[in-house]
Amino acid sequence: MRDAERARETAQELAELLAAYQQELSAWEPWTPAAAPLRQAIGAAICEAHELIAETRHTAGLTPTRTRTH
Repeated sequence: MRDAERARETAQELAELLAAYQQELSAWEPWTPAAAPLRQAIGAAICEAHELIAETRHTAGLTPTRTRTH
């Protein structure tokens, strides 16, 4: 069970880190349209991290919590 907890913590840290980059890229998009695909890829990675978090919480029998997305 410790591995699942560590995976959840790592996924949460990754999602928080990537969210800052996604937000910054969103601000650049009007002037740098090429940033859009990178921002979208980061958004997909954040979604994957949130799915892992939800899955590990479910597997551990924990109540799901809402995670912030950008």
